[in-house]
Amino acid sequence: DGIIISGMVDDAAVTCFQRQQIPLVVLGNHDLKTPVTRVELDMHQVGSALAEGLLEHGHRQIAFVVEKPHHAYERMCLEGIQMRLLRDGFSLPEKNIISTGQTYSSGAAFIEPFLRLDPLPTALITTDTRVADECVAELRIRQIEVPGRVEVVSLTTKDRPMRSRYRALNLGLERCGRLAVKRLSELVETPNMEPCATVLKVTEWFEPIFPNLNKSHQKS
Repeated sequence: DGIIISGMVDDAAVTCFQRQQIPLVVLGNHDLKTPVTRVELDMHQVGSALAEGLLEHGHRQIAFVVEKPHHAYERMCLEGIQMRLLRDGFSLPEKNIISTGQTYSSGAAFIEPFLRLDPLPTALITTDTRVADECVAELRIRQIEVPGRVEVVSLTTKDRPMRSRYRALNLGLERCGRLAVKRLSELVETPNMEPCATVLKVTEWFEPIFPNLNKSHQKS
């Protein structure tokens, strides 16, 4: 009766479905010019929450590491981080934005340029739990204490982060999926509905237990 699409979505794909008059909902954050019903996350708010969490822990030197920063999801998150830092009079220098442009990059591809930064950031933000895991592993290989020397924060869609050495913001994507189904049902029942966008905010932090966490990094 209808289709929900996500992943690699562009205007050509959306237009193709619309020509066939198939009720369509786009799930996720994408750069689309074609009017279409969609459900997405407020990635500016996500980025702001990540930056705020680090500011509360006393961090001022922060790095952002991501495989492909030009995608809407990552780009909007980065914009949210930058806006939140600027609000408190801080910045995220261009040199502190580390990307590989490649999918499934190793932790070393991020950590080696990270370690060349001067001054060395005390916090690292990534949008991907796999990248977070890789980065934590690389830092520990180099005997850099996580989170004592470098705190890592990420985003997760799971019940718990895959590792216990970093904090993760719970995106609650199951809510997006349920809402996408609801929007699709509405389109099937009322085919002439105007396209609408629904933007959801994140829910909560997952806070792992750090046995040796320095008090200066503990959240008040």
